[in-house]
Amino acid sequence: RQLNKGALEPPPDGMTPLEQLLTLREELKPLLDEHLKCWQDEILPQLKKNGIHIHRMDELTMDERGQLREHFEKVIFPTLTPLALDLVHPFPFISNLSINLAVVVRDTNGHEKYARVKVPNGLFPRLVEFDDDTDKSGKGDHFVFLEDLVASNLDLLFPGMKVEESYVFRITRDADIEIELDEAEDLLTAVEEGVESRRVGAPTRLEVDGTMPVHLRDLFASKLGLPPYLVYQTPPPLGFVDLWQLWCLPRQDLKDIPFLPFVPPALQNEKKIFSSIKLVPTLFFVDPWGYKGLSLQLVNAVLKDWGCDCIFFFNYNRINMGLTNPMVQEHMVALFGEKREQVLREKLAGLSPEDRESCIVEELCAALGAKPVGARQERYVLPF
Repeated sequence: RQLNKGALEPPPDGMTPLEQLLTLREELKPLLDEHLKCWQDEILPQLKKNGIHIHRMDELTMDERGQLREHFEKVIFPTLTPLALDLVHPFPFISNLSINLAVVVRDTNGHEKYARVKVPNGLFPRLVEFDDDTDKSGKGDHFVFLEDLVASNLDLLFPGMKVEESYVFRITRDADIEIELDEAEDLLTAVEEGVESRRVGAPTRLEVDGTMPVHLRDLFASKLGLPPYLVYQTPPPLGFVDLWQLWCLPRQDLKDIPFLPFVPPALQNEKKIFSSIKLVPTLFFVDPWGYKGLSLQLVNAVLKDWGCDCIFFFNYNRINMGLTNPMVQEHMVALFGEKREQVLREKLAGLSPEDRESCIVEELCAALGAKPVGARQERYVLPF
């Protein structure tokens, strides 16, 4: 974004946006190579050793290919829609991180044409399971990648044409969310709109099959407006996140022993802990994420002893949303007190974002500064 808009002031390291992107590519390339080496030389052999096999379509027998083709025709084929890539049709929208096939076909006149087929890994598992005829034990798990299955049956999608080749690719879109708090009346709505906009963000990276021809790779890069240094060629598979599917296999012998955290009974109620002990002069920091667990009772339990101070951080945005959300009213009551919470909820209605912030900070300071019943010492609240 800085490169496109022409950033004028260089950062402290003196590197321009282009120099930063080129340096990032140099640093990233060894990591991608190591990533691929780990998959090919460590993970795949270990999976195979433990009875989990991920096959290529050309490794399968005719019966196995027939079994998968039947599955493709009945389940997957109805969901596929090829889109032409030519000067007549507009370049199709390619969703963020979706797996796609760039297909090269030849018509009856011998003319070469291109098409894009989106692999429906959002509808179906990325790894398609099948029965292996050669597995006599019957205990192994056998899979092919969904994009391999689609690629091997492209003749059904292009009747009357010869399918020359297909290549896997995907793009990454800008997923940054920009929210102007001063302009957003409802933060939750602003976040929802920001998340939705990520789907159509500007392309920032193109990943293509390492065997894709240069002219086809350049065609996609130019249509997406990406320079060569944002194009990465790598052998498939792309998008390893879908391999979490393997974790769902009932193979407890291959999984780590689950760690089940628990809180010892003596520590389950932090308010009672501080109430039941006498504190020497203590500086107590409260820095939560949001509001769960915060309460005036907790703060009062710490400040009950002479010389104790509390530095109290809070997330205004989450408290602001919590005051308008009945699902978390219990937490708001614990933080402000029941009467103060009800009054504050009414006062916030119709206020501008700036006034809402001032009102919440004032009420929170008042709630923290109010002495609990039986308190002897004075307390002072200094907002900063």
